[in-house]
Amino acid sequence: MCRNTLRVEWNRLCKGYTRAMTNESLDPSVPAAVRAVQVSAAAAGLTDLGNYRQALVLLRDGPAVVGRFCLPVSGGSIDGGRLLECVRSLAMVLWSRRMALPDSPGASGPASVVVCTRDRTEDLKSCLPSLTPLLARGHEVIVVDNCPSDDSTERLVATFPGVRYVREPRAGEGAARNCGLLAASHPIVAFTDDDARADAGWLDALLEPFDDPSVAVTTGITLPIELETPAQIWFERSNGFSRGLERRILDSGTISPAAAGEAGASVNMAVRKSCLAEIGFFDEALGCGTPARCGTDQEFLYRTLARGFRIVYEPSALIWHRHRRDWRALRRTLYNYGVGLYAWWTRAVLVEGDFGVLALGFAWFVRYHAVNLAKAVLRRPGHMPLDLALAEVLGAMSAPFAYLRSARALCSSGAPRVTAAGTAAAVGSLS
Repeated sequence: MCRNTLRVEWNRLCKGYTRAMTNESLDPSVPAAVRAVQVSAAAAGLTDLGNYRQALVLLRDGPAVVGRFCLPVSGGSIDGGRLLECVRSLAMVLWSRRMALPDSPGASGPASVVVCTRDRTEDLKSCLPSLTPLLARGHEVIVVDNCPSDDSTERLVATFPGVRYVREPRAGEGAARNCGLLAASHPIVAFTDDDARADAGWLDALLEPFDDPSVAVTTGITLPIELETPAQIWFERSNGFSRGLERRILDSGTISPAAAGEAGASVNMAVRKSCLAEIGFFDEALGCGTPARCGTDQEFLYRTLARGFRIVYEPSALIWHRHRRDWRALRRTLYNYGVGLYAWWTRAVLVEGDFGVLALGFAWFVRYHAVNLAKAVLRRPGHMPLDLALAEVLGAMSAPFAYLRSARALCSSGAPRVTAAGTAAAVGSLS
């Protein structure tokens, strides 16, 4: 890869992976209220904020989130005048929305919604009520129970009439998502997670871009349900799922496939099943439940872009996510993210032959992880806590070995039912 090409790819990569670094003004030392306000009701202010000292305020214009602001709370409220200032700062955005042509009617026909879970029955208990209204509109909801330790999830799903229960005995996020794809009855399959809740208009907005036959995947905006602990605020600051507030059409001409994380995440994603013949299924050597720990969705989005398909990021498709509340879980999550990112980059080199990822991965490690770690050691203003920065670095360093171990274990277990084409053969040749 020549120097100019590397520079272009590096800039595109940075544009994608630094997009999540938002809400730096949130103070991790105190809880933050999370409130959504329609712009038409902003003048009334917020008066139900109790003892909170700060709030993440999400301004909505209909179903769309058009602005997000971290605001101080005084006396349990935020003055309507302050919210109106925020609305005025969005004048051009709101004007553009008013001038836009009416939306198309959206994708016709019902869709399948898949929730993959493993031993998190309490989370699932909060998730399913947000999805069951979809059943009355002809959609189907499928819960994939991945290698469960007991029957608690099966018993819970039985209390939700119409929700399908499918057990996948092979541990791994990729295996669970592939199981959901195979079980789905409809041509479009939407995914969300057990620790998430769907907004009322989520699925309609997620399906609308599929009117374009070149669109293989859609993603949406994911925002926190709560920001009650330092761990939750630090996650939102450093690794939040939001990819911005503007609709974007992504393909290999507008974004490097290696920066596929900019396109979204599987907590809020839909897939056109007919495109799987060219894209392939999720790689079962990646993701939770495998030594590679993470990266299933980003690697799938990478292949979607690399195969010439489009991904549409639609911020009107809103999912609410409950970040992990305790610090230990956050540290483990960031370690897993470090492993997952470099694991799927390892796969891109070994299986896809994308050797340009080597230079990009090295540059990202030096300019992001190493810089983050240095700032933490030197205690620079706004730095990430040292243990979190170190967790990401250690995860990244272990990733290539983790992916090889995971892929070899998959290969030695016998031919998997479905997987991304060529994975087992490519890794097996290294043995």
